[in-house]
Amino acid sequence: MQLTHREWMHLNDLIAEAGSIFSLFDVCESVLGMLQTIIPFDHGLFFFYDDTDLKLLKPFLFNVSERVNKEYFEYYYRIDDIRARAFNQPFPARSSDIMFYKEWDKKEYFCDFMKANDFYYQLKADIHYKDELLSSISLLRNKKSGDFTDKELFYISLLRPHLGNHMYKLMILKKQEKALKDHGLQISQIIDQNQKRYKLSNRETDVIELVIKGLTTEEISDKLHISRETVRKHFKNIFSKSTVRNKTELLAKLVGLLE
Repeated sequence: MQLTHREWMHLNDLIAEAGSIFSLFDVCESVLGMLQTIIPFDHGLFFFYDDTDLKLLKPFLFNVSERVNKEYFEYYYRIDDIRARAFNQPFPARSSDIMFYKEWDKKEYFCDFMKANDFYYQLKADIHYKDELLSSISLLRNKKSGDFTDKELFYISLLRPHLGNHMYKLMILKKQEKALKDHGLQISQIIDQNQKRYKLSNRETDVIELVIKGLTTEEISDKLHISRETVRKHFKNIFSKSTVRNKTELLAKLVGLLE
């Protein structure tokens, strides 16, 4: 699929803007709002899943009433034909690609839920970090608005991995905050434990402390009065000693959320 320079720039801006938000709720609201500029839709939902049994959690709603959401959760998700065919998939899916409408429009789910709420076309994308399902985006259009195009399908395919990486980071930060609170740990205790565990140098522990506090590479560079390249070298050594691949995994490991 060919995109123009302007389209690529717009996608990059969207990714950058989403990456600058550090609240899961705000990310959901912003992503759905930003998606409207490249994939117009009439209704949207951003679902999250419980990380133990993939149970649906309360979604962020865009032009979908609480009544409709409640009906779905209490009954219709059990007979959701699209969910049955396209749950936890590595690629986004359009209802028109996986459902035969001449048969589907006779089914209970389509007649009593989709059509009753003026939903006709659906574009669904599961958001993963590696193989872990984090959330799903569901965009809906009425029949008059028309189906989602191949280009719109391509857009959301490109966005998925970036959203997965950022959302996983936010989830880890939220769990880190809870872990600190539940165990009554101070940052100094975490640093102490991990310095001994991974044989970190004093400068490496300085870097870790600032990572836990949420500073970026650039901010760490300014705070410690060292170059960005030196910060990156410290990260490389820390990653190697703690056997992680990035700062998100490092945060998870520091507070015991990753073995």
